[in-house]
Amino acid sequence: MQTTKHIDKTRLMFFSDALLAIIMTILVLDIKVPEGLDLATNGEFFKDLIKVLPHFFGFIISFAFIIVLWLSHHDLMESLLYANRRLATFNFCFLGATATLPFSTALAAAYPHQSYAVATLALNMFVMNIFLATLHIYSVKTGLRDINYFPIRYQKMKQMLGVGGGIVFLLAIFVSFFSPTIALITIAVVPVLHIIPISSPE
Repeated sequence: MQTTKHIDKTRLMFFSDALLAIIMTILVLDIKVPEGLDLATNGEFFKDLIKVLPHFFGFIISFAFIIVLWLSHHDLMESLLYANRRLATFNFCFLGATATLPFSTALAAAYPHQSYAVATLALNMFVMNIFLATLHIYSVKTGLRDINYFPIRYQKMKQMLGVGGGIVFLLAIFVSFFSPTIALITIAVVPVLHIIPISSPE
């Protein structure tokens, strides 16, 4: 009988951390210094800086969301007893969806009043959320994870935030076709929700 091959969870965690760090760095590259401002008046200089704000806010939202996902991903990896190929595959799907975030963020920042641009960002975040939730569910269902590693209250709160985040992103996709601005505000709510103090995993 062929047994399921185990994968070193430490290597998987380090690879994921490295890729997420690269993605977070790429996000800031979309914030570019306006050109030709050396001869600009103070008023013109200020107006050109204002044009950069959507990219700056987009960076903040996406950067904060990746931090939220990284914390959840870190909890998952820390509580794993071991990893297998299927878990690694789900993990790569999560990383692949996350790798497209710089594009969807730049798109929404460049066209913040375009419904499809904002919907693309919300959809991207929804898919990231789904793949991470799949990782958590699969690891518990298959016994790969020590379910007693964290306090029960902490686990339940994280589950509620994960489900709530997915619902918020779906809502943002729908709202974007009526008001892209409100949809962007809706997206920004998710990282804020995770700031709410919950039981420490320690």
